[in-house]
Amino acid sequence: MKTTIYALALGATMMMSSCATIVTGTNPEVVVEGNIPEPVTIETSYGVYTDVQLPYMVKLKGKHLNGQRIQVSSENYEFKDVLIRKSVNGWAFGNILIGGLIG
Repeated sequence: MKTTIYALALGATMMMSSCATIVTGTNPEVVVEGNIPEPVTIETSYGVYTDVQLPYMVKLKGKHLNGQRIQVSSENYEFKDVLIRKSVNGWAFGNILIGGLIG
């Protein structure tokens, strides 16, 4: 039961944290949150991070961000994969309307 709660909390945290900027760097960074006492392995399209403690910041490939997965694994806990999806924040259009193209 605890592992399900941790997995849901991890997934919700990663899905709800996003950046509302139009221009980003070439390799965005995502913080993988969690509260478990043992090290985990995190796999992304950018690389594999072994024996790290959560929370931990990982990199993703920026050019093809849509459809990338973040996989977290450990010996005693189960985690669900997180699928990254790109979207445009509605405030980007609001900024253009209110402040012009530069806004």
